[in-house]
Amino acid sequence: MSNLISISVGVLGFLPFLFVFWKRLKEDYSSSQIFESGFYIIFAIAFFVLVFAFGLSRFVPPSSIFSPAGLWFWGGVVGFVVGLGIAILRLNLKFFESFEAGSLGFLIWVAIVYLTDSIKNSSLASLIAFGASFYLVLLFFFLDHRYKKFTWYRSGKIGFSGLAVTGIFFLQRAVVALFFPFVLSFVGRIDALLSGAVSFILFLLLYN
Repeated sequence: MSNLISISVGVLGFLPFLFVFWKRLKEDYSSSQIFESGFYIIFAIAFFVLVFAFGLSRFVPPSSIFSPAGLWFWGGVVGFVVGLGIAILRLNLKFFESFEAGSLGFLIWVAIVYLTDSIKNSSLASLIAFGASFYLVLLFFFLDHRYKKFTWYRSGKIGFSGLAVTGIFFLQRAVVALFFPFVLSFVGRIDALLSGAVSFILFLLLYN
């Protein structure tokens, strides 16, 4: 029963994702473009989560270095990137606008998963992870309303909030993975390297 609840909440997490994605892009694209793009991302996330969590995990024995328990998260990340790439190529979306909208929705989706696990399993680690994710959602909106006033961000282009918050999210993961490598969405200490690399790429995109 508890597993059914977790799966149901995880699946229903696409609703706030889709709403946020539409809300952020509705001024620049038609609803048909937005929802088609959103479903590309959702289906890609679902597909890769299943492949990573139930496919790859069977071939990766748990060890002190690598744990397959967190593969679902990285499946979601890969699915998000693939789905967003398909949407951009097929529907001519602008990268930074669509990435920002999608990354906010994805962060909210992950926060819901953490909150569900913290309640179902009385997990303090998941509760802290939810708090950190929720804080980043609030930080996103704070930056979104103020980034154009930053004198050192001269271009003022859209995408700052999404790249900055997502970069901080993966930077946090890299730090936490060094000390608590077996949290719900981690694959062991190697997660520090993976998350650190993603964070570096995101901050590099922000700088450029």
